Amino acid sequence: MKDNIQSAKCPLCGEKIKFTNKPHIGQSMFCPACDAELEVVGLRPLSLDWPYDDEEHFTYDDEEEDLFEYPEYEDQ
Repeated sequence: MKDNIQSAKCPLCGEKIKFTNKPHIGQSMFCPACDAELEVVGLRPLSLDWPYDDEEHFTYDDEEEDLFEYPEYEDQ
């Protein structure tokens, strides 16, 4: 009988993390070696990455507005 245990490496420390149950995309866990918070991002091959956080990556702040101004293209 084939062993159903799957594993993937922690992207932070390289520790092999074993899954005794069938993993699914979006499943969260912590690395047992370095305690990094991880998420299943691929099934074939099984791969882990840090969880995606919409609020953390795509915030717009009024203070950053000047980054999008291009004075050289303003009407003169």
